[in-house]
Amino acid sequence: MDVNSIRRIERLNYMLGGVLIATAALLMPRDTALGVLVGVVLACANFSIMRRVIPGWMRAASHNGGGARGLFLVPKMALLMLAVVLALAFLPIAAEGLAIGFSIFLLSIAIETVRYMSSSPADPSRADGNDSGAGDSER
Repeated sequence: MDVNSIRRIERLNYMLGGVLIATAALLMPRDTALGVLVGVVLACANFSIMRRVIPGWMRAASHNGGGARGLFLVPKMALLMLAVVLALAFLPIAAEGLAIGFSIFLLSIAIETVRYMSSSPADPSRADGNDSGAGDSER
């Protein structure tokens, strides 16, 4: 996958999150629907930060092997965990709603992975040009 895939995943997060929030508001109890809302917001914010950082991180890793660049994830994840704990402690939300809302990024990644792997190697939206069937041999 490439930088364009990361952008598509971010957009999918927003679209799927909006649909999930609307569905939760209509079908779920109030505290669960609010939990879904908070989970979607946290997931989208987290992935937005990652989208901004990953391209520079990949460039740096290709030049010097990565080094301590991965350590940046530690404070980011600590802040994300703190946000989840504070949301559960101080907002009238259900934990299961938060988990459902936060998990939208998994669905977004799965959708983009299927789209990417099913595109042809000559497809312009597939910047790396790798053939996903490179291990297949002609007989």
